[in-house]
Amino acid sequence: VGVHTFWQAFCFSIETQMSVGFGAEDPFFNDCQSVAWVMPTQMLAGMVLDCCLLGMVFQSASRARNRAYTIVFSDTAVLQVSGDEVSLVFRVAEMSSRPLLQARMQVYCVQHHEDKSSPGGIRVDIAALLLERRSIATDART
Repeated sequence: VGVHTFWQAFCFSIETQMSVGFGAEDPFFNDCQSVAWVMPTQMLAGMVLDCCLLGMVFQSASRARNRAYTIVFSDTAVLQVSGDEVSLVFRVAEMSSRPLLQARMQVYCVQHHEDKSSPGGIRVDIAALLLERRSIATDART
């Protein structure tokens, strides 16, 4: 193989990992038996390292927590009464230029009632609200 120093071995290892052995002068490595397990081990280690690095890059690029900061809710809400129906109206805006895909939003109404029979004297009722989308003609980003 012609490898006599650590630096030569390191360079040969990198060449092998990146190009599957095209850096070798002799494709059969002068009938060296240890190459039979070193080369597959090097290739497997290189693939695992590539997968790990690609996964870390993808994870940092697609963090949902950072994306959550681009969604803002209005500071005020309106209770709108129409006949027997009461609606809670509020605005949601996306501040990012990239649209959300398959976005889901759930809204819950949490009510606190004074109740002497409940622990702490307060009863808490939680109810899921039905959402209805109303489009707005103007864009908040303009």
